[in-house]
Parts: sequence; C-alpha cells; structure tokens
Amino acid sequence: MTASPSDFESELRVSPKSVAVALMALSGVIFCLGLIPPNNSERFQVLLLAALVLGLGWAIWKLENWQPAINRWLAVLVAAALIPLVGAWLGIPASLGLAAIPVALSAALINLSVATVIAVGETALVLLLIVFSSPGISPGAAAGALMSVWAILGVMYAVYYP
Repeated sequence: MTASPSDFESELRVSPKSVAVALMALSGVIFCLGLIPPNNSERFQVLLLAALVLGLGWAIWKLENWQPAINRWLAVLVAAALIPLVGAWLGIPASLGLAAIPVALSAALINLSVATVIAVGETALVLLLIVFSSPGISPGAAAGALMSVWAILGVMYAVYYP
C-alpha cells in the first residue's frame, strides 16, 4: 500500500519544540563561550546573548500549545535572525554558512513556498551583509553561504516533489 502525498508531507513535518530544544542547547554552548573572555564587558555581552537565545527557545516552547501557526513562523524567523546576530555578536563570520538552516526549517515547519521566500530573504541578507558589514565577511564565505541556501532549497524540493 502506498502513502498519499499528504501523508508523506505530514511525516516530514517537525515540531517547533525541536527548534526550542536546539536553541536551549545553543544557549548552553554560548554560555560556555561566555566564560572564556578575560574582559568582563565582553563576558557580559556573550552571557547576554546566551540569555537572549535561551529566552527565545523558551518562548517557542511555550507558544507551541497556544498558537501553533504563529509558533512555526516564530521558530523560522528566530533561526533566520539568530545566525547573522550570533555571527556578528561573537565575531564569527563563518557562521554565514549556517544560513541554509532557516530554509530547511521553513520547509519542514511550514511549506516549500515559505522556504523559497526564506531563501530569497537569506540571499538578500547575505548580500547586504557583504555590502554594509565589517570586512571580516569574505566574498568566498558569502558565496558558500548562498550555495548552501539554494542547494538546501533544491534538496527540499527534491524530497517533497520526487
């Protein structure tokens, strides 16, 4: 017996709670990184970022039962915003390579049309970061990020529409 496409798509869906757990784990990693800087102001900034990430993870966890549709959007938008924020805040320009994560999340949490919109938004964000950001972002890193965004979108289309 074969499954219908709607059954197949429902099996590919993930819960926003998994994103919340990942954010909470990320906050733990950032917290540990916050213990490294010898300067108290730098340590405070990193610990503040850890608290922000933890709070966003907690909010996504709590919204799951109250507003599931809004929660899925919040999880995708938080992931899309956190990648450049964490990269800039911690001074890790290579974090742009993670720009494909919101594309995959949006396909799994919402649908492929939203994933396409997120891919376009991530492309614009990466290009804006090259133009207006610090010189730490190389064109090669940006090109790699853009290739990963569009490759992941292509994979998601191949999975959903074989």
